[in-house]
Amino acid sequence: MPDDLFDLGPLRWPISRPACVGLPPFMPYHAVCLATSLDHKQWIPETESLEAVSDKPFNEWVDITGVREFIHHEISSIGTRKVTIEACRVKGERNIRLMAFVLKKDNPWILSIYELSHSLARISGRLSSMGIDDVKVEVWETDFHLMVV
Repeated sequence: MPDDLFDLGPLRWPISRPACVGLPPFMPYHAVCLATSLDHKQWIPETESLEAVSDKPFNEWVDITGVREFIHHEISSIGTRKVTIEACRVKGERNIRLMAFVLKKDNPWILSIYELSHSLARISGRLSSMGIDDVKVEVWETDFHLMVV
């Protein structure tokens, strides 16, 4: 696995289900999910269901609105140094998903649901204030990340 954790995207590393510690039983694989609309269904970790939405990794997108940096700062500021974020789409869905991955080996999931929920609420507010309603944000604690190939 490369050290540059910002080279992200669908279908590169072997997938295993993300492990979540200290979460309610009804969320066995999903750390925290925040959506700007109510029709959000959680992604089941299967790379075959993902499609890239760009030929560039998310960190290389032009960030004229500052949203990309804002999202990365919000998630990384609450207890983890290595956060990877990639934009993709689940086949058959209209909405884009921004998936943020916090690696297990870097962070033993010391983030509380409370802290993360507040951070994600700020992200949702920022997206909504810009009229962006077709983007879902998910945060996963994992032993893998995605890479655009």
